[in-house]
Amino acid sequence: MKKMIIPFLCLGIAVMGLSSCREKEKELEAKESKLGEELDQKRKKLNEVVRSVDELETEDYSEKLVEVNLKLDALTRGLEFEKTELEKLSAEKRGFMKRLEDYRKKYSMGED
Repeated sequence: MKKMIIPFLCLGIAVMGLSSCREKEKELEAKESKLGEELDQKRKKLNEVVRSVDELETEDYSEKLVEVNLKLDALTRGLEFEKTELEKLSAEKRGFMKRLEDYRKKYSMGED
């Protein structure tokens, strides 16, 4: 009887761990998607700023050009930050997926 309890206990722990891993995976995917959307929005803003810079006449709009350049710098820094965050999330997701795959291999129930 005791010999049966331990495998079932291990199986229960494995199932709970797998469920937890799937939830974490979904959270990471949602976060990655959200950051991707934010990055796209910031790229659009950056493109608008670049377009407006292209349309400016430097003699008449030098003050506005400085303002646009400041906005462009701020958006560029924001994009770099978002890109870094997205890369971190992707690395975290890859690590998580590897651990999940290792976990699945380790606790495989012969379904393969």
